[in-house]
Amino acid sequence: MSGTGETTIRPALSADHAQVHALFAQVDDMHRARLPEVFRASPGPARAAGWWEERIAGQDCALLVADHMGELLGLVELVDSAAPSSPLHHPRRHALIDTLVVKEGHQRRGIGRALMEAAHAWAIARGLGQVQLNVWEANPEARAFYEALGYATLSRKLGRRLS
Repeated sequence: MSGTGETTIRPALSADHAQVHALFAQVDDMHRARLPEVFRASPGPARAAGWWEERIAGQDCALLVADHMGELLGLVELVDSAAPSSPLHHPRRHALIDTLVVKEGHQRRGIGRALMEAAHAWAIARGLGQVQLNVWEANPEARAFYEALGYATLSRKLGRRLS
């Protein structure tokens, strides 16, 4: 697909299973550390049964990895998502980025940007005119990264603790 030096962005393969899950464990650990009231450790697999096969098949989703000579340095998980029509809303499709992670020790080297560029290319190839994602307020580094790529707030979800 695309590359940064010796790092190539490509779809995940069956052989990538262990490294992909290690990257997901990294991002899951970060979320648990920053938001322990929201995220918890999973007693079993953190992704639903069939998740891996679905991502590898890539029908309405994709799992793109940053491969540096066999070592996975990051990934982006995408879903072709539809917002249904309603009396107030037009039906529309967009790419939803569910997860972006760059391996610890490899951030700020252009890997995240290369993954996002590949995600944008995937969305364009599918005829999608927009990419959306969710980022937690407890992750200011990610918010700054996405804003630097031109992402802007579409809506806000507010919460209030009652105890």
